[in-house]
Amino acid sequence: GGPGGDDRLGSSLINSICSLWHKLFMLSIPVFLKVDQLKLGTSGHTLTVKVVGQTSVPQKPNAASSHLRPNRIAKCLVGDETASILFTARNDQVDLMKPGTTVKIDMFKGSMRLVVDKMGSC
Repeated sequence: GGPGGDDRLGSSLINSICSLWHKLFMLSIPVFLKVDQLKLGTSGHTLTVKVVGQTSVPQKPNAASSHLRPNRIAKCLVGDETASILFTARNDQVDLMKPGTTVKIDMFKGSMRLVVDKMGSC
């Protein structure tokens, strides 16, 4: 290999590093969708929605878990200007999902997760 060989190796290494950087960078950028763009199995996307309503789901008493803190569950109607969907809030999420609140929801492996930012708001 002459001097040109070193240039090709350096160029290849730089391309590999750039490709890896691009993949890592793209993983950290949320892809925002509207509710009407959701499809079954959607993953890796984020929705910004407004809580329209919330209904508590009564829990049946369970003797086996009577010593545990009871689970709180609420069905929440959330949406944007395109459509609305039901989100099931559990435990501490119930307090965040008050009507009129705007929240971010991540689509992860086909299910929804409530996202709370570092400031404590959604």
